[in-house]
Order: sequence, then C-alpha cells, then structure tokens
Amino acid sequence: MSVHVQHIDEASLLQILPVPSAQANKYTRGKLVLVAGCAQYPGAAAMASRAAQRSGAGYVQTYVEDSVQNAVRIMCGPSLVVRPWSVWDVQKAGAFSAHHPCAYAFGSGFNGEDSACQKLTLDAVRYLKAPLLLDGGAIGAISTEEGLKACAERAASGQVMVCTPHGGEAAGLARAAGIATDDPAERAVQISKCYGCVTVLKGPDTYISDGTRTAVMTEGTAALAKAGTGDVLAGIVGAFLAQGVSAFDAGVLGTTVHARAGVCAAHQRSDISVCPEDVIEYLPNVFLKLEQER
Repeated sequence: MSVHVQHIDEASLLQILPVPSAQANKYTRGKLVLVAGCAQYPGAAAMASRAAQRSGAGYVQTYVEDSVQNAVRIMCGPSLVVRPWSVWDVQKAGAFSAHHPCAYAFGSGFNGEDSACQKLTLDAVRYLKAPLLLDGGAIGAISTEEGLKACAERAASGQVMVCTPHGGEAAGLARAAGIATDDPAERAVQISKCYGCVTVLKGPDTYISDGTRTAVMTEGTAALAKAGTGDVLAGIVGAFLAQGVSAFDAGVLGTTVHARAGVCAAHQRSDISVCPEDVIEYLPNVFLKLEQER
C-alpha cells in the first residue's frame, strides 16, 4: 500500500482557524464536554480542560471520578465547570447543532483496564450524537472486538469520531483489527478505515488520516516527549471539534498548534525543562501569531 501524504501549509491553517465573530456568545463558540480523570490521574483531566479553554471553546465542562472533582477544580480555577461521573448520563447528553455546536472528549486520565472507564467509553461511542474524541485509556476500550463493533455502528450512523493514539496505543488498535503494517502513515490510514474515525497518530512526526486523506505534521520537538502532553493535545483538538471544525482539520490544526506551543516553551525553558503545563501557557502566543497572520 502506498500512501500519499500531504504536508501542512500555512494558508490552509489560517483558513481552518476558528475566529469568533463579534456577535458570538459562549454557546455559539462551542461547548466541549470532557469525561476524564480517574482517581489515579486527575492531572490529566485538568491539563486537557485547561488546554481546551485556551483553544477557543466557549464553554468547557469536565466530568471526573467523584473523589477527585475538588482537586481538579482547584487545579483549573473557577472558570471550569467540574462535575462527578456519578451524575453523567450519556442518554441526556446534548447533540451537535449549527447554532449550538458541541463535542465530547473521553479518556484523558482513564485507567484503560478499569471497567467503569471502559463502560463510559463504549456508551459514548454508541450513543453520543456529536463529534467524539477518544484519547488515552479510552483508546484501549475500543481495541477489542466489542469496541470494533461499536465503532462500526457509530460510523454507519454518520457520527464523527477522532482517535489520538501514541505508538503503543496504535499498536493495540492495529492488533485488535488485524492490521499488519508498522509504517505509521499506512497504520493511520488502516486504523481510520477499520474504526471509522480520523486518526491522529502521535510521534516525532504525527500523521492525521481520515482513511482517504493523510497529512503529516513535522513541527514537533523532543520537548513534547513527556507524560501529559497528549492530554494537552486532546484538549486542543476537542476544542476545535466543539467549535465546528471538521475532524480532519481539527487534527491538522490541533497538532500544529500543540507543536508550535511546545517549540515556544522550549525556546524559553529548554527542551529538557518543558512540562505539559508550559505548553498550555504558550498556546496564546501561537494563537496570537496566527490571528495576526490572518
């Protein structure tokens, strides 16, 4: 299989960038609901949430395991709406509309072996009627026969899904679906076809594919090779989905913005010292430059 891989150009990025209109309100700018942060990893939920707030979503609401909701609220500050998993009801979750766009992001800080995390993920795949991003432990939940079936049903219903695996998670998706290739571009294409999603396969070069088109993002830095930066990326891409950006474009723009924020942070704090929190801190620098270029 030979994959045609396109490189990302600046003009395309500027066309994708969602800039709020003068008449915008918090709902027209898009609502992102994150379901994340089990008891072991509340920081992942906090980082994804803060990144989403910095990436333009008008309203960010985060559901976390009951025991850590206060910790996440303290980490993120007063502007984030934090609620416990115990009140989450997938059957009552809002659907996407042009006037009130929304999206959902699951898995940042999930324990992939935990049955509650698995159920939250599979129910989301089956029932949510809005763009859905799966990250971290949520990816393990669909790397099964049951997960493949749920993804196929979601794709058949026309619902959008994005998966953001790192190399190890992509290998798990590939094993479950019988995908043999080790080439990252080919693997991204095949995962997208088998799971009915846009795949953002993270690595030194990150491949974004919808199964037909494939792009590569080559602006990354080794400074981003730290635990937690993937949670930041999930928040960024999720925020773009919530603002009505298409799944493929959200992957292209999100990975580029994430990489550039990492580069900015490394210029100030070195490749050695950058932490995921620094990447969030430098997101405004990246967006300001993109807005000026527009």
